[in-house]
Order: sequence, then C-alpha cells, then structure tokens
Amino acid sequence: MKSLFLFLFLVPVMLLAQGEIEHYNNGVKAHNSGDYLKAIECYEKCLAINPKNKEAHTNIGTAYYNASLTAFNQGAHDQSIEYCTKALKYQPDNPEIYYMIGTNQKRQKKYTEAIASYTNALQLNGTSAKLYAARAWVYNDLHNHKARLADMKKAVEHEPDNAEYQFHCGKFKQDVSPEEFKTAEQNYTKAIELNPEYTEAYTERAAFYMTFQEFKKALDDLKRAKDLGADVTHLVEAAQFELEMQEQD
Repeated sequence: MKSLFLFLFLVPVMLLAQGEIEHYNNGVKAHNSGDYLKAIECYEKCLAINPKNKEAHTNIGTAYYNASLTAFNQGAHDQSIEYCTKALKYQPDNPEIYYMIGTNQKRQKKYTEAIASYTNALQLNGTSAKLYAARAWVYNDLHNHKARLADMKKAVEHEPDNAEYQFHCGKFKQDVSPEEFKTAEQNYTKAIELNPEYTEAYTERAAFYMTFQEFKKALDDLKRAKDLGADVTHLVEAAQFELEMQEQD
C-alpha cells in the first residue's frame, strides 16, 4: 500500500513566526525522512504557537496516516488503526484513512467492522473502484455472494479497464443465479482483451463454454491457457472428447 504523500515542502521564514516556522520545517524534514512520530511532535509544537496553521494541521493527519501504513506493513494492525483514528481528527473527510482502517480490520477478520469502514470511505468517495472491490472481498470472506457481486459490479462500473475487476465480476456471477452466470462471458472476454496473457480468464471462460456445450470455444481457450503455462491437459482432453462426441451426433 502507498502513502498519501511522499514529500512535503518547507515554508519560507517570512510567512510565519520564527518559532513556528522552525518547528514546522523540522516536522517536514522528519516527515520526509520517514520519522513520522517525530514529525507529529514538531507539528504539534508549531500548532501550540499558531493553532490556525492549516498546513501543520493537515500534515499531522498525513504523518499519522503514514505511521499507520508503516505499522500495517509490520503487521501491527491495532497500532495502525490507532494511528488512523488519530489521523481522522485532522483529516475527517479523507477516504484513504477509512480504507486503511478497513484493510487492517479485514486482516484481523473483523469483517463487520471492515464493512463499516469501507462504507464510510465510500460515503466520502462513491466513485472509487478500489473501495468497492475491497468491500467485495470482505463479503467474499463472509460467503455473501450477492453483496460481493454487487460491489464488484460497481468496481467494474467505475474502472472498466481493470482486468482483475472484470475477471472477478465474471467469476462471482456463477454463484448468484443462472441469469447472472449467462453474462459472465462478457467479463472474461473483457479481461482477456485488457490482458491477453490472463491465464485464469481463459480457463474460466473455457469452463463457461463447457457449461453451455460450446466445446470448440472451450478447447481454444484451454489450449491458450496451456500455452501460457496452465496445467489443464486433463481439461483439454475432456473438451476434445466432448467436441468429438458432439460432432458425431
């Protein structure tokens, strides 16, 4: 996962009081060097002098977010959530912070909480494909097939050129209803158009074709998947057999 900001910028001395600028710039230097807790300390000293310093106020939120990212990467999920909670005090309208909280909660298998966090993020940014996909995977862990498909459809709607979203949208359809499953081919085909080496998409589309007895199409996809390194020899043989039997009728 990536942080919100990589580098922050120093402020000219002429714009702020001497003590205020010193603490602010020290915060920026610490922030850019990756010492986020030191940066927070400096920004707090800056705000003690001037509570109206908007840049310091925003930067504390970013520093807490980046500290949460570091904790997440270390597997310290409770600490990561704690830092995010503090970040929200400074950036309450930042959906990325709720996303980070939700991702931590999913790792902890706190699924109800994760859904709530992703939902909060979506209330702030309802066009984020990433957020819909993230919530879809929580529903996947809960075996809520309809909800995971609904969210993956929204992910595809907002980011149609994402091959992964297209593939999973197609795959999720088979567990919802026959009517949904009949349209899965469209998603697999789009995923392949976006990524011609998408082995799983060829394999799943082949399974789709086999279901509807389109064995020639299935065989073509399975051969392509095999060329890409998939172990589908037994499926190729099955499709070949079914095709031969179909042609004899």
